[in-house]
Amino acid sequence: MSIPILQRDSSLITIGGEMNLRTLNDWADLASVMTAAVAGIAFFGYHLGRSQKRRQLEAYLKSEQERDTGPTKGQHNIVHLIAKLGLTEDEILQASFRSKHVLRIPARDQATNRAVDILFRYK
Repeated sequence: MSIPILQRDSSLITIGGEMNLRTLNDWADLASVMTAAVAGIAFFGYHLGRSQKRRQLEAYLKSEQERDTGPTKGQHNIVHLIAKLGLTEDEILQASFRSKHVLRIPARDQATNRAVDILFRYK
């Protein structure tokens, strides 16, 4: 006696007698919903991380501005910020571009009058 691999009933196809296409469609629908949910969570996490980096940069520059009453007014170059904040150069630049409170000031070479560094300061 042989067991049929594929049988057709009135509204569903049975594969091997264990799983049917309705179940496969249900799993596909669930996978689709779960993919959208994971993408939404990843999107939220990405934007939360960007916001935290911006706030971290702003908080550090604000505290340095309050602490430094000299002529530099809490200005720091990007290498100093990388060392103190643990962010990459790109993350610091992106955070400064998104912030309304961070000034980017080009430091010029006196001999050539060209920008050689970027200084960051809290407004």
